[in-house]
Amino acid sequence: MNTAYDIIQSFLAEGLVQRLGGHSDLSIFYVGLIDYQVGRQIQNQLARLRQVGEVEDSIMICEHSPVITLGKRGAAPSSEQAEIFIREGIEVRQTDRGGLMTYHGPGQLMIYPTIDLSARHLGVKAFIGRGLNSLVSLLKTINISATALTEPAGVWVDDKGGKGMAKIAAVGLRIERHISLHGFSLNYTCSLKPFSLFDPCGLQGAKVTSVQNLLGEDTPTRDQLLRQLSENMSAGIDPLETKITRAGLLADMVFIEQQMI
Repeated sequence: MNTAYDIIQSFLAEGLVQRLGGHSDLSIFYVGLIDYQVGRQIQNQLARLRQVGEVEDSIMICEHSPVITLGKRGAAPSSEQAEIFIREGIEVRQTDRGGLMTYHGPGQLMIYPTIDLSARHLGVKAFIGRGLNSLVSLLKTINISATALTEPAGVWVDDKGGKGMAKIAAVGLRIERHISLHGFSLNYTCSLKPFSLFDPCGLQGAKVTSVQNLLGEDTPTRDQLLRQLSENMSAGIDPLETKITRAGLLADMVFIEQQMI
């Protein structure tokens, strides 16, 4: 039987895969800065193997080169936007996740859980809620007060300027044969400029922030944050005590298609 480590390692150069933790049936890794398409290939392969029980549940954490991704409901960039993205060195990729347009880049931690929701008796809403609340708990450990919302979906904090709320973490998912694909993102030290080039996730005027923007010199090191993130995500996806019904699963599918951004 393969392990998630074996699969991830087969796509990357030796020494890039850093084990962060997990437990007996969940492995968590950090693989550094990788191309967006490479990340998709790795998770798709993990998902195919997880569907037939050949690997354990896993969470891959990484960062991407600058890229704009379009969800299933996302319109293509206007010609003016496309020119700006090219000038800024940002590629554009269509995806099969729910939601609209968003940005990923260096300094933003991408959290890709490849989880068998059925085996853990987790409904999609519960899974999303646990993931977002794990990020809220993580932020609390570094003295950032945050709130998890499902509409508009993400983790929000008080804006540094004291004017409303700003988004610090997002979610966009696809569920295929009860296996999760895509995942969550946390703005750690990423540039916030690209978010000003479009309406993030279709939210006109939405403010975006990062851990570094809020904490400045008190920003934890990447290693410190990754270790804490691993602990919080590992604890956050423990199975529920009750099984989800078929009706609940159907409602979850509609929720992902219409609400997740």
